[in-house]
Amino acid sequence: MTNITSTKLTKLEIDKILSKNRTQLRAGKALTRAELITMFKVKDVSKDSSRKATFAALQKENLKLVALQSNINALMSRSGLYLKSKDYYSTFEVKNKKETKGEIVRHAGKIDIADVLEITLDKGMVTRLSAGTWGTYNRVYDNQGQEKVSRAGTSTGSRAQIAQNRVKKY
Repeated sequence: MTNITSTKLTKLEIDKILSKNRTQLRAGKALTRAELITMFKVKDVSKDSSRKATFAALQKENLKLVALQSNINALMSRSGLYLKSKDYYSTFEVKNKKETKGEIVRHAGKIDIADVLEITLDKGMVTRLSAGTWGTYNRVYDNQGQEKVSRAGTSTGSRAQIAQNRVKKY
């Protein structure tokens, strides 16, 4: 079996592990950090997140777990399941139906924010390039806190609201 530090686990390897451990990865079930690390044979990550270590070492270990969790969720989402970490990556829980609905709405909201940022960035760049002033910051608010530069026309509609209405059917 490949380990995550030498070569990232492939989605096929993760899929095999998920299939083999399907009873432990059902809605409402939780895994400890140690159980997840053992299940996926993750090397160079401590099974105890509460141990004394440098911030940099803990951060590096947690980022490995974030990458693994992301890949796990990419596959589990196809079955309508979502694995969420808790308590600074000390436990991992497969969310129940209600919580999974909340995750759908949360992710849709992130898309809303990204859409508005993309449109605002594009509009700002076009405006500043055509004015010949691109490359420096223009103040957005005046001294009274009023917007000087409007974001009008940047709304794309709320995917979060659409998702919230859709998950009510589940």
